[in-house]
Amino acid sequence: MIRSFLLGIVGIEAAVQERFIHSAAPFGMRLATPKLPPVAVFFALVVTSAAVAAQSAPRTCYSAAETREKIAADKLAEPFPLMRAQAGEHHAEAIAVRLCSVASALVYEIDLLRRDGRLIHTSLDAVTGKPVGVGRP
Repeated sequence: MIRSFLLGIVGIEAAVQERFIHSAAPFGMRLATPKLPPVAVFFALVVTSAAVAAQSAPRTCYSAAETREKIAADKLAEPFPLMRAQAGEHHAEAIAVRLCSVASALVYEIDLLRRDGRLIHTSLDAVTGKPVGVGRP
């Protein structure tokens, strides 16, 4: 998956460069395409592949009915007080919450909307209510 992603990036870059070179050719112009040193290209690919691998952690979100069952069965924290607390902390309005299983841990993913239109995604441990470092795409 990562290999096809990286090959796709390289293919897109080549297509864009080719498009600009051909579109400028009728006018007698040729664009100078900067060449990066191989070490810089390798570093960029490693960083990109690490980010893709980190985001591909197995994540399963539950429906509202499944969430209610999980709260009762696993003694999870109630989501609405956590939503209100996060909204107050971030000076935003809570617009959504969902229970997800991320790397065998249950987390509440809460979406908040600030007055300036910025969307904030937060993740809280479903048992303790404490923030966790699990990001979401």
